Amino acid sequence: MQRNQNRLCAVCLPLPRPLRIPQLAWFFAAMALLYVAALPAQAQAWDAKGVYTFDQWAGPPVRVFYSVPPEAGPDTRIVIVIPGARRNADDYRDQWHHLAMANKFIVLTLEGSVDNFPTEWDYNAGGVVSPEGDVKPEETRIFSVIEPMFDDFKKRFGSNRETYGLYGHSAGGGFVHRYVLFHPEARFDVAIAANPAFFTIPNTSETYPFGLSGAPLADDAVDRWLKSRLVLMLADRDTGPRGNELSDSQRAHQQGPSVFARGLGFFHAALVTADTKGIELNWKLEIVHDVGHSNTNMASYAMPYLMDR
Repeated sequence: MQRNQNRLCAVCLPLPRPLRIPQLAWFFAAMALLYVAALPAQAQAWDAKGVYTFDQWAGPPVRVFYSVPPEAGPDTRIVIVIPGARRNADDYRDQWHHLAMANKFIVLTLEGSVDNFPTEWDYNAGGVVSPEGDVKPEETRIFSVIEPMFDDFKKRFGSNRETYGLYGHSAGGGFVHRYVLFHPEARFDVAIAANPAFFTIPNTSETYPFGLSGAPLADDAVDRWLKSRLVLMLADRDTGPRGNELSDSQRAHQQGPSVFARGLGFFHAALVTADTKGIELNWKLEIVHDVGHSNTNMASYAMPYLMDR
């Protein structure tokens, strides 16, 4: 009987030697790295607040400040925020952070720095034309960063979102209502222009950016603009002067003495243009009472429009 057992054991595989403690530590560390690498992108750790640089477009690199709720996943709502004239994307991200955490959506704030986009022609007006009226290349206009920035974040995060909300205040509000004019095909599902300093009126009697003359627009651009889901938010106490080159120009003052007055005139012009064209204006006018030129106070009023419908 002993001889048979020895024969059987002769074909048995030897038992593995027990791993020592240092070997166990290396083994589990390697398994953890393999596990993390196999996770989908959205499952990897994102700080609640942070910043990264985006350079996958024809223009200069831009920084993107973000807020990501801890519960965020592939289907979480994404809102892109365009700051005002100070280009203080970090402050705007911080002002939106508590709204993002409470309502569980992601905020991406674009920093169009003064170094790269020095004037209102480059920022509020989108870099479409020069002060001399020369049309600039579309691929390097700041307007052209939004869609690739959205796609880049989707890839980084593992998002399944097909659309985004768009919000801008002051100079950012000027950016937003013009962005919708030039890019009605973009994937925003709502665009909110809050307290723009001056406006592009839908007529050809004024040159761009105060009117449409000289703007490189498609034949149906104005029709699609008026049919888009654009919300104009105006603070009724936004009655102080603006101080930059275009915002404080004679042509801006011809639109009205204040941001609030200019905004009302802009919306009226859109109503008249839509009626003349036989188009139903799809815009919404939201007047925020007892508020001045303040993104901090305006942001919460944008929430009913930005949340998933």
